[in-house]
Amino acid sequence: MKVQELSAEQTADPGYDLCIVGGGIIGVLTAYQAAITYPNIRIALVERGEFGLGASQYAAALSSTLASTVLVGELSSESDRFYLNLARENPTLPIRQLPIIYVGDSSDPILHTTRTITEVKPDDPRFSLPLSQLTNAHRLLYGGDVLHIEPLGLIKSLVGKLRTFANVNCFKYTRVESVQIMPEDKLWLNTNRVFGIKAEQVLLALGPWSLFHQMTRSSVEVSCRNKKIVTMRLDVSPPGNCPVIFFPKEDAFLLPTDEQFLFSIRSDEWDIQPDQKLLISDADRRNGRRILERYAPNLLDYNDDRDVFCDFYSSNSEPVIIPHNRLSKVFIATGGNGRGVRLAPAIARMALTKLIPTSNYTQNSY
Repeated sequence: MKVQELSAEQTADPGYDLCIVGGGIIGVLTAYQAAITYPNIRIALVERGEFGLGASQYAAALSSTLASTVLVGELSSESDRFYLNLARENPTLPIRQLPIIYVGDSSDPILHTTRTITEVKPDDPRFSLPLSQLTNAHRLLYGGDVLHIEPLGLIKSLVGKLRTFANVNCFKYTRVESVQIMPEDKLWLNTNRVFGIKAEQVLLALGPWSLFHQMTRSSVEVSCRNKKIVTMRLDVSPPGNCPVIFFPKEDAFLLPTDEQFLFSIRSDEWDIQPDQKLLISDADRRNGRRILERYAPNLLDYNDDRDVFCDFYSSNSEPVIIPHNRLSKVFIATGGNGRGVRLAPAIARMALTKLIPTSNYTQNSY
């Protein structure tokens, strides 16, 4: 990459040990873990808009005992432990535990891979199930408690905490346009502002923008793609003691909130550009109605509110944490595969392991 001439002031600036570009859940949690674990390094967190207003804000953000690979299962368990510890330290954070019921039939193999506890009946007094179309062919499996995280609220809380750290600076409305190599192998980040940022190491956590940004698109796999994700808002008040209801065969779930259900369904639209206006399609509507007709026709009368976004999917359904193909001190962390919030703490930890040589810094546990 071409190196532009820098001023004496820029060259003399001591800069940061670590600059994280991307203010979504992965970028913010990486900055938070770095600030806690390595209190003597200088950290910059940079976001092109408001923190948390990218793909993270749309995520239904539900953990689950289901996992596409062994690694994803391990990362999910690690992330659950992190979130639970975080919630214990600050009970006001938007992290809550909910029971989960998996709905399927005895021929559905994915049900046999979950860490289920017991098979339950529709009239189990512990749960109020809004499923009016259950038959004897259906199996209800109680899978213990799962976590629901409200991403935007969590991001705003953690950024507020980061602003209290003396070794952290958070920059919003700061778009990083390019990275260049400086003398002594340091990095200079050119921005849309009147200032640039000098750093020893850089992490690019751009989510679904990784496939389109000039800094990352040449480094990610050719086989990686963006896929649309749809969450409908059913204008029906959940009954008390309503669990999360997961439909493994349909890759969908009903998540109760205080006033309505979030109904997350699978969409098969690929190669989505994250900055385009994303709309629910007729195929999405048909898919959602088909699932509700099968299990809960009483919920069909829902309004048109919905959250439509996209996420970065890797070829093996696992997170992507890789070095930049041209800049040796730049790494890329993405590949939420629709589970970015669920896996973000573990992705952050893995990225820091690659970025920071622990022998050079004082290390605390988080």
